Amino acid sequence: MLKTMPNKTDRSDARALAQIMRTGWYRQVHVKSRQCRLWRSLLVARRTVVNEMRTIENVVRAILREAGVKLGTPSRTAFAGRVRELTGADVEVMVMVEPLLAIVAVMLKEFTRLAKQVLDIVGQTRSAGGWRVRRASGRSPRSPSAPRSTGRSGSARGGRWGRIWG
Repeated sequence: MLKTMPNKTDRSDARALAQIMRTGWYRQVHVKSRQCRLWRSLLVARRTVVNEMRTIENVVRAILREAGVKLGTPSRTAFAGRVRELTGADVEVMVMVEPLLAIVAVMLKEFTRLAKQVLDIVGQTRSAGGWRVRRASGRSPRSPSAPRSTGRSGSARGGRWGRIWG
């Protein structure tokens, strides 16, 4: 109704909203619970910490690359130790990298705390029943869109049809 009005002003919007309320042209919307919104905020905070950690780690990798050091793919907990191991003798690089490693260490500690909170919530919810485990992609393990396998099986056609026709 609001879109069909030729002159869209605050006054006409108020009139249209009053008309909608009088005639009952609206429907009830679902407002998520406060607990659900808090859980979402916790997940957003955790994702933000992970993204910022990754950004700082990439900056450290770029600095090391400029110094001619290739870091490889250490785990997140072994990252700082591996950087210190590879650049221990190069004082100029360590002066740039050490503050970033300190920031990553604090962020890793806080990420661990946030992840524990998420796991505690998942444990409480799972014990209440009705919880379905999801894959990392967000799809259910029994989802029809989930890929069956990554390899080829049967014949050159692969998959179920390869076994049938092959």
